[in-house]
Amino acid sequence: LKLTLLSDLGNVSFMANDWDEAQVVAKETISIHEKSGDKAALSSALGNLGSILMQKQDFAGSEENYTRAIELKQELQDHKGIQDIYGSYLNVLIMAGKMDVAEKMVKKTLKAHQDNDNLPGVMSEYRNLGNISLQKTDWFNAEKNYLKALEVNTKSDNKPEMAEDNRNIYNLYLQKEDWPNAEKYALKSLAIAEGIKDYRNACADCRILSNIYVEKKERTKQEDYYKKALENSRTLNDPKEIIIDLRFLGKFNMGRGYREKAEENFKQAFEFSTKLNDKKEIAEDFRNLANLSFSNGERKEAEDMYLKALALTREVGDFQGAGQDLTYLGNLKFKDSLFEEAEEYFNQASGCFEQTKSWTSLVQFYLTVGRMEIMVSRYESADEYIAKARKIAKDLGDPEPIMKALQEIEQFKNTVDKK
Repeated sequence: LKLTLLSDLGNVSFMANDWDEAQVVAKETISIHEKSGDKAALSSALGNLGSILMQKQDFAGSEENYTRAIELKQELQDHKGIQDIYGSYLNVLIMAGKMDVAEKMVKKTLKAHQDNDNLPGVMSEYRNLGNISLQKTDWFNAEKNYLKALEVNTKSDNKPEMAEDNRNIYNLYLQKEDWPNAEKYALKSLAIAEGIKDYRNACADCRILSNIYVEKKERTKQEDYYKKALENSRTLNDPKEIIIDLRFLGKFNMGRGYREKAEENFKQAFEFSTKLNDKKEIAEDFRNLANLSFSNGERKEAEDMYLKALALTREVGDFQGAGQDLTYLGNLKFKDSLFEEAEEYFNQASGCFEQTKSWTSLVQFYLTVGRMEIMVSRYESADEYIAKARKIAKDLGDPEPIMKALQEIEQFKNTVDKK
């Protein structure tokens, strides 16, 4: 009876994403099975705790429990059970930085699949090896293994998997910032996706191609693929996908100065999000319309829109969105030299970003506001924001990108001082 109650409580905690409560329940369940000596049930409970700890990003604890679960399943010769948690265990090893252990396990599994002529298994392990190499920034072996997976799927003419292999390869080239090769494989995956009428992935491929053409400074192609993505999302008839593509087009048109087109795109997106009654999405559309009004010099209309977005993000507890809205409102007041009002909004935005625990985003926020303060010779306020950014950097171990950004803003401050 106690196990049944714990199982029900664990399921409720899992569904509610209450990982602390789920962890307590899982540990109590493990204790019961350890006392009873039921190894099969114990291995399942250990795997469950491993999954919970992975959600909490406690990768060391997750690995420990998955390892115990795997060992018990091996002892019981529960091959299906091992297969069920294999992928999660592999992900935890990679996240914990145990690349050598992960690679050794994958190579052993690959050989077993090769010996049994299990082509789907062989393909899957080549991908896993590619993913591990990618994490190690071993570009050569990552591409080699992704191409081997593609070769297996090409021989069996498995088009959905062929498209996925091409995506893995173009993602590799995106990380290398090798735009021509990224374009080459993105076009291949798109052609396959459209050929098999996989419109959802076709949307994703079109968006990637648009981003590639941003880097290649090919604006016409960038616009073409935003439009192509929208065509695919309309064919898919998924309002959420349509909203994404309308926003991309709206931001593109706003950036090019096509204000009427941008307004049309943003208003269409707003209509869809309103029909879905998704307050977080409605807030995003208010925000986009506010940005457009601000760029048109319509300050009052922009402020009204930002405030509407802020009301919604606060209502749904979206701290990231609220932080953005408050930052925009602060920026608006700052541009009108209403510095005290701007500071109030910036302080509220800072509090929201702190709630998200996205420290790199908070550093970026502090440095952005600090730069604005420098530009109007408000050096004391600028120094306060820079000091806050520096403190976070220290707590994070002074990561190189943040230290570089701090160095750049100090150089910028010195340049302004001299002028």
